[in-house]
Amino acid sequence: MVAGKKIEKSLIQSPSHLINKVVSNSTLQKHNVYREFQERFQKTLASKFVGSLGKPILKSETVTSNPLPQITAQSYTIYDMKANALLLGRKENLKREVASLTKMMTFFTVLDLSQRFSLSLDTYSIKISKWATYQTGTSANLKKGDEFTITQLLYAMMLPSGNDAAFSLAEHFGDLLYQEKYQDSDYTSPTLFRAPSYCIGSWQFNDSFVKYFLKEMNVNCNRLRMFSTNFDSPHGLINKYNYSTAYDMSLLTCHCMKYSLFREVVRTKFYTAIPLNRKSVEPYVWENTNKLLEMCPSFVGCKTGITDTAGPCFSGCFEQGGEQICIVVLNSKTMDQRWIEVPLMAEWAVKRKQISKILAKKASSEHYIQFQKSSNCLSC
Repeated sequence: MVAGKKIEKSLIQSPSHLINKVVSNSTLQKHNVYREFQERFQKTLASKFVGSLGKPILKSETVTSNPLPQITAQSYTIYDMKANALLLGRKENLKREVASLTKMMTFFTVLDLSQRFSLSLDTYSIKISKWATYQTGTSANLKKGDEFTITQLLYAMMLPSGNDAAFSLAEHFGDLLYQEKYQDSDYTSPTLFRAPSYCIGSWQFNDSFVKYFLKEMNVNCNRLRMFSTNFDSPHGLINKYNYSTAYDMSLLTCHCMKYSLFREVVRTKFYTAIPLNRKSVEPYVWENTNKLLEMCPSFVGCKTGITDTAGPCFSGCFEQGGEQICIVVLNSKTMDQRWIEVPLMAEWAVKRKQISKILAKKASSEHYIQFQKSSNCLSC
């Protein structure tokens, strides 16, 4: 069996173009371990290209034909939405502020609560409070006393990234949650389904109904398995207790894109709205801050964000040729750098998947050829 071991070692280490020469050796055919050698070789070949999900994978650092471009974002993820698999990431599990990407969870929570309270998105109205108009940062320029439907406020929150709209939604639904869950609670008899009000708190909104909405946002984090995320803001303004990771933002984006209304909102470039209680006033016009909708038609959403502490952020969904790729970048070098790097990352992801499919097909073909040869040899 010493000769057999030498043959086995040479077989496993031989390149694929020398297989035919090795397997045709008459000495090899005389050994009973021929089939075992073939199986070991196939496993060795496959292990170089096949990942844990059973699909061929290639690391960008080792594939010169498809190098990943230089990315300035301090954290990022490239996520396959169909396979629910992370293709590549950098510091994807590092907790950091995510600015207005927070509004995606606000959107999801509003949809969830609207269904729970049986509220019509297109007819139920919400009045803008004076506190909403005091919100700083990006704004939909809502005026105190104006009334809008839930759908209109979702557009106001997502397109111009209106912090006033996000606050209005959180404040109103927080009030509904307070009346449903917390109004009759006391300090002495908390239960599983009716927690005492002192258990609900917020560093930024502790004196507002918003804190009850934030509690619901964090409950949804657990539902979506976003275990490295905590929300303490409905809009994402500077707040050290409002944080997430690039990976968790990928999970959130993928889940939100399953909802038709979310997909419709985030791919809309302009939206016009008229207050329900003031039909004669000049309509509001909101423009989407996502420049990739104009620059690259294959991008169908999702959300931009920027603060001094979070830096320029972006979560985008790329759809082309049956592929669905989610790309999240946190703290890019500049705002405009996002529009340069994200399309390059999408192009890299699509090419990588194409290479993976070619390698999978080639490996399958080679395996079939070797199986045929081994069958012919054993039948002799």
